[in-house]
Amino acid sequence: MAPTTGFEGLLQISVTLGMIMITWRMLRNAKMEQLFQVPSPMEARILRLFIAILIGHGISRFLFDYLIWTSMLKYIGATGQ
Repeated sequence: MAPTTGFEGLLQISVTLGMIMITWRMLRNAKMEQLFQVPSPMEARILRLFIAILIGHGISRFLFDYLIWTSMLKYIGATGQ
């Protein structure tokens, strides 16, 4: 196992948690109670948490996929020798 694998894992965890936190803060102003007609504020918070996890993970996954895709661009003109 390469030494950078641990660093890459830590980086991915950090970015994913960061995106979830940013999404959570953005969703705080959304009125989940009115939008989905949930009966209690606790259920609205849980729903907001799940939505933040889904969106935050999707954003971080896209960022890391984009990083991989752009690093592959250097092989466009390469010849297979």
